[in-house]
Amino acid sequence: MLLRNMPDILKANKKIAVAAIILAVVFVLGYGIKNPEIGARIHRVIKMQDDSASIRLKLWQNTMHIIKDNPMLGTGAGNFPVVYSYYQSKSLDPEMYKKAEFFQSAHAHNDYLQIAAEYGIPGAGAFLLILFVVMRIKTGGDIRGYAVKAGFGGLLLHAVFNFPFLIIPTISMFFALAAYLASGGGNGSFISKRRRLPAPVIYTGVFTAVLAAALSTHIIIGDSYLRKARESMYFKTPQTALEYMKRATDIKPGDYEYYITKAGIFSELGQGRNAHNSYRRALELNSGSWIAAGEVFRYDLAADEYDEAEKNAKKLYGMSPYSKGAITSYGYALYLNGKYEEAVKIYKKGMGYFSEDYDMLYHLSAVYGAMGETQKAKEFAENAVRVNPEDPGAYYNLAVAVFKEGDIHGAEGVIKDALEKFPDEKRLLGLKEAVKNASKE
Repeated sequence: MLLRNMPDILKANKKIAVAAIILAVVFVLGYGIKNPEIGARIHRVIKMQDDSASIRLKLWQNTMHIIKDNPMLGTGAGNFPVVYSYYQSKSLDPEMYKKAEFFQSAHAHNDYLQIAAEYGIPGAGAFLLILFVVMRIKTGGDIRGYAVKAGFGGLLLHAVFNFPFLIIPTISMFFALAAYLASGGGNGSFISKRRRLPAPVIYTGVFTAVLAAALSTHIIIGDSYLRKARESMYFKTPQTALEYMKRATDIKPGDYEYYITKAGIFSELGQGRNAHNSYRRALELNSGSWIAAGEVFRYDLAADEYDEAEKNAKKLYGMSPYSKGAITSYGYALYLNGKYEEAVKIYKKGMGYFSEDYDMLYHLSAVYGAMGETQKAKEFAENAVRVNPEDPGAYYNLAVAVFKEGDIHGAEGVIKDALEKFPDEKRLLGLKEAVKNASKE
């Protein structure tokens, strides 16, 4: 009754309404003045110094690249997290990869762009047309209709910066309220209250509602088991967590995140082979999973499966070409497979981003040593020792390079200095014996 009479109440009490609005504005301004952090945050956003604002802009720019490459059909529904992995570096400054190896996002944080990326520009146009039609429904002057439309306006604005239309409860409520308006709720005039819908339309609507409810229940049950598994891991009961995850993957066998969680539990239980299989399954479901690709790469290395390791290292490099981890992984895999010149190209490119990085210098010294380019191997090994004198690997590479130059005494000197720091280093002890034997010949 109050809502129905609200327009008359407001007309009769205009002064009260204006006073309430002014009071609300004063309260908001006063709160902002009292909390300087709010003003500082607004200032950072305007100056693009706020991390969340700048990251969103980069997300949008990267998503525009996806749309440009898939303008008509898009990448396919739900494929944004898979495809975005290979676009996340497009608009990012290489310097950002000194803070993190990979910037993953399952959402564009802009529903309009994400829908265009997944469904193509025609699909996004159809979605916007639906929104236009919904917002054109007349409310008949009823305050309830105005309230629903005001809520819709907030939702449409929110969709510019986040992903409300990708959340099942939100999108369900949106279309339920849109149907309420269209059917005459709030005195709407889109469809006459007296007009009866055709039976096929009713049956189709009921079937769609039942199907949506079934799918939603399916998702909720699977996610409930996932949540239970994570709780069990928190309370240090991995075996119980594993039982929950087995149920979760039985219900939703196509969710790659489930298999990543399951793999982590297997690792906690010391079941390396099962963990590897779960990570591999996750990678099959989402070829853009940075976590799964990295873990499968490490398992392949441990199993001496160098061809497979190279394939997954190439995926890592394709996803994040400025990442030091991706660069060294791919370069090392190429090195193990005897592709020395390709490895040098990868490491040299990495040196452009990490010029004084120990790992780059160390790996380049090893690759040049394998290629027989002793002088270059020595040069990079010396620089690696200079950058990090606390790692025995560079000393080993340096001693080998000096030895290959024919300078046995020089190699013995490098080994002696290294063993003073690392007396139990097996590789250095073995090299010492080899050099000693060579000196006797």
